[in-house]
Amino acid sequence: MASSILLDSRGQAVCLPDLTAGPVLAATVATDERKRVIAQLSEPFAFNDVRWRVIQSTKDKKRGLVVPYIKASVIIDRLNFVLGEGCWSRTYQQRTIENIQVTMDGKSVLKGKIAIICEIEIPGIGRNSGTGEMWSDDANALTTADSQAFKRSAECFGIGLYLRRVEKLWCDIDPYGQPADLNKFRPAAVAVLDAALPRSGTASPTQQAPPTVHESSNTGNGSRPQRPVPGPTTRPAAQTASTPTRDELLVKKALYLQALGEPLYNDAATKAKSAIAPDTPLGDAAQQIMRSLNEACDLLTHTRQLAAGVAPQIVDQVLDTYKVQTFATVPSMEALGNVRLALETAMDCQAA
Repeated sequence: MASSILLDSRGQAVCLPDLTAGPVLAATVATDERKRVIAQLSEPFAFNDVRWRVIQSTKDKKRGLVVPYIKASVIIDRLNFVLGEGCWSRTYQQRTIENIQVTMDGKSVLKGKIAIICEIEIPGIGRNSGTGEMWSDDANALTTADSQAFKRSAECFGIGLYLRRVEKLWCDIDPYGQPADLNKFRPAAVAVLDAALPRSGTASPTQQAPPTVHESSNTGNGSRPQRPVPGPTTRPAAQTASTPTRDELLVKKALYLQALGEPLYNDAATKAKSAIAPDTPLGDAAQQIMRSLNEACDLLTHTRQLAAGVAPQIVDQVLDTYKVQTFATVPSMEALGNVRLALETAMDCQAA
């Protein structure tokens, strides 16, 4: 369980306890089933889902010591993917700690902190809580504390916990504090991520489910599931006419469903099937469908990138116009194309 210890104005410890002393079973679930769920939640993330934060840099700011982390949206996607939307819940409590004595510029001043307690509950599995905190005079204090608490609570279910064991890594960084050369950085990063995994047959980060955040650091509205990234367990069948097995097709379908959302997947797959000649061999037909689904993933990724560069209120207006609730529930390829064109027009107007 995660908890935070602060100091009050008298220098005495103030502990923000977790809401529970340990996982509390909400219902009786077979031990094997609980283990299966926890194992799925604990799987390492795809490399593109992992972000890197600079904690120390050289004087010239060209090299930095980085540590990995994941965004809260990635955790939400993992919970939804494993458990299903609406099959888990989280609750919050907010507390304020005042009159914390600190020294700033050689002077003693009193400051306050915002503390958030987040509890995640998975029916039949249990519930865990974690805390987050931030100085109250920070402009993003509530958001930062919220994210910390949510991530720490999720770690109690094993989500992203292995990232705590990853060794810090020196690398060349750009002016924005991100690895300057991803091709050079990736091998070393994958190595330290892999070294942090439990030695129990867990797959490497390069072998995981499709990433849920695009590799660009400016994710904005594009922080939802993206196209499956090729890897030993996610790559579509090799470009041959060999007939995929039923299990292979089911795995690929699950990956594309996660990346596109069910409505868009169904529409793209239906359109792809209708364009296949009746006498096309099954292996070739499967390849044609996957090419169409890859194109749909590319279009969705591009549209999310456009949305990240447009004012949020304009994005909302565009989505409402074409009856799209979120990028995870785009109803059709036609709607996605219309949204893309509208966002491109909006971006051109912003640049003018």
